Amino acid sequence: MTGIILAGGKNTRMGCHKAFIEICGERVINRIYRTLEKVTSNIIIVTNNPLLYQEFPVRIVTDLIPYQGPLGGIFTGLFYTTHFPALVLACDLPFITQDVLKCLLSHWEEGLDALVPLTPDGHQPLCALYDYKAMQVFQRCLEKGDLRLYQALKYLKKKYLPPQIMQTVDPQGKAFLNLNRPEDIEQAQKLC
Repeated sequence: MTGIILAGGKNTRMGCHKAFIEICGERVINRIYRTLEKVTSNIIIVTNNPLLYQEFPVRIVTDLIPYQGPLGGIFTGLFYTTHFPALVLACDLPFITQDVLKCLLSHWEEGLDALVPLTPDGHQPLCALYDYKAMQVFQRCLEKGDLRLYQALKYLKKKYLPPQIMQTVDPQGKAFLNLNRPEDIEQAQKLC
């Protein structure tokens, strides 16, 4: 299995690199890396700013097609993945836990293109498992100029993990809290 951290966004809504925001006294990227390395030693960071992440002893790659959003980032990560399934994580999930990641892995089934958790807020494709075949679908979507990840998921053989399963490993429901706006940082700090 490979872990892929997506850290290539433009960060326009936040105004700064989300991965380097400090939550609970630690940068989000460090929290995610530390959690992910408990599950796999094979980690890739996808970014358009590789020098920012050189402190991490992982493979760092740049988007094959720059600035194509999460779909382009996942496509790039899958392109460089050698051990499937690939566990994709956005760089703005400060409360992701080892239990959540292990839960995802324990529900992976051969023949799937994707395993995506569901929460009361909806599906979470930026904390999900993908197989090699998903890369081919994502490439076709990128070639058509359709960057909508939820649209690309429609073409995959996928399984959604229901909220009840996710609640067993994330009872407080904070693992999927992501940092998109300054007010999200305030909310995250309160959860420390």
